[in-house]
Amino acid sequence: MTLRMRVLPRFPAKITATNGLTVERPNGTPNLIVKPSFGDLVQIPNVGDGDNVFFMAWDKVLGLYRIMSFNDLFAGVASLGFMEESVYDPQNKHADAFDRANHTGAQAISTVTGLQTALNALTAADATKLALAGGVMTGAIQDLVFAPSSAPTKKAGFDLSQITAGQQRKIWVPDNDVSLSRWEFIKEYAPAAVSSLIVPNLSAFKRLRLRGYLTLSAATTLAMQWSADNGSTFDTASSYIYMVFNATSAPATAPVNAIGTGLPVSAANSVGGVASAPIEFRIEVDNFNNSGAYTMALMQMYGSTATTVVISSGGYQHTNTNAFNALRILPASGTITGSLIVEGERG
Repeated sequence: MTLRMRVLPRFPAKITATNGLTVERPNGTPNLIVKPSFGDLVQIPNVGDGDNVFFMAWDKVLGLYRIMSFNDLFAGVASLGFMEESVYDPQNKHADAFDRANHTGAQAISTVTGLQTALNALTAADATKLALAGGVMTGAIQDLVFAPSSAPTKKAGFDLSQITAGQQRKIWVPDNDVSLSRWEFIKEYAPAAVSSLIVPNLSAFKRLRLRGYLTLSAATTLAMQWSADNGSTFDTASSYIYMVFNATSAPATAPVNAIGTGLPVSAANSVGGVASAPIEFRIEVDNFNNSGAYTMALMQMYGSTATTVVISSGGYQHTNTNAFNALRILPASGTITGSLIVEGERG
């Protein structure tokens, strides 16, 4: 009997893996497992050629793996809404736009570097001191402070000189379109037992509007005089021509047409004010800061327990053709106390 044997080598005789793969044989089994070995890969600092660097991706529909270049991958992601650098940093600032404090509410002005200093430096005379990098401000505020590029000579500003230090002022706008009036608030006066009330610095105003109430310490008349040297002296000559009609609870008195040393704010000289009774008045003056004729319209009321007096007065002054810049209200005797609001229209 002849016995023949043929010895065959194991298959596979040897299995190895390289370039990020490794082969393992679990203990006690003949199975070989091929799996990634990322620790064997070489780390590189950048992508290099994005068309020749690839990602492996699993296609569930086709049931196979595919590769995509680095550039193709990010082009595909961008089409899904990925924000590219050209979108989030169009000015090439290379700064972290999200490195800010107080994300959940209004950001404190103190956390905005340099802005508070720039705002403090802003004046009506030099609005360009507002330091805005790159000139990126647009819209209504840009047009207000710096003037629109389409009309660079049109410019407006905020004048803070009239606000007392430490105070804040707000502008309240109703739920409607608003047109700012040509009339502007000048000042509110609160005289307390003074012999006269002087209103200076009116050279810029063509028209004036005065309203308020004054109480006389004595039963006397109340008049208004004008000044051409900002209150250093007043025109006290008989150059104020006026006509006054007094209506009382008794039959109306005859109109008074006269020339005097001042325009009556209370009544004609024949009808005096009532002590301790407020005199409520509305006065409008036209052409105040221009040489020529000056007109005034007045409506005033005062009274006592027995009598109420309403006065309608129209007056004009033409014998002195100065351009005036201040006025005063004064009683013939005693003092006045109360409130006066002065408004003006420039021209």
